[in-house]
Amino acid sequence: MSLEPFDTVPHLNTRRQGEFDSFIGGGTYRFDPDDFFGRNFHSKSDLVQVLSGWQNTRYDQLVEEAKRTLDPVRRKELYTEVWNIVNVELPHFHLHEVTQTSAAAKELQGLPAQCGGCSHLP
Repeated sequence: MSLEPFDTVPHLNTRRQGEFDSFIGGGTYRFDPDDFFGRNFHSKSDLVQVLSGWQNTRYDQLVEEAKRTLDPVRRKELYTEVWNIVNVELPHFHLHEVTQTSAAAKELQGLPAQCGGCSHLP
């Protein structure tokens, strides 16, 4: 096996064309788990179709239900089940995870909302 680090454009082209045996990349969790689970594992995600082609109908159904569910206890149950499916089938193997802590204060108001790293100005 040989390792070939790429700049952005060659990396995206190689990934898009599926010309790789393995891929090491970075990613982050989001405040809402759907952003992570939907993007990284749902069979209709562009990223999944390019990187692994993994499909699991039960997983997709659970993630779609979790996205529509407002009850935090039920959402946690659903995301726990999808994480268990991912850990058994391993469509991705995560080399490491970094624990991230976030905090919020009701007193902070009037700032631009952030969504997936993009600022949306009021």
